[in-house]
Amino acid sequence: AAHAMGASGCDLNIGCPQRRAREGFYGSWMQEDWDLCCAIIAAARAACPRGFAITAKLRVQYCERGTRPSTERTVEFARRLVAAGADLIALHARVRGSPE
Repeated sequence: AAHAMGASGCDLNIGCPQRRAREGFYGSWMQEDWDLCCAIIAAARAACPRGFAITAKLRVQYCERGTRPSTERTVEFARRLVAAGADLIALHARVRGSPE
């Protein structure tokens, strides 16, 4: 594990919008399954000692219908990740599909 090799933390990047991320269901595409993202954070937290930072980078979430960006859902998702064990959330303040 990363902490055994001297790392001080690890990051779950659920913000990558690339096509290959869609094909592999990772990056921003994994944001479609909040429970999975939270389970990954919880497993990392359980496997790592106190003081080892677990972080997550995400993008702005869409509303329930998927038609517009939603600040409320973005905050809700971030809170769930923190409750699962994330120490820090980095927000790439664009939705998937926005020009970089």
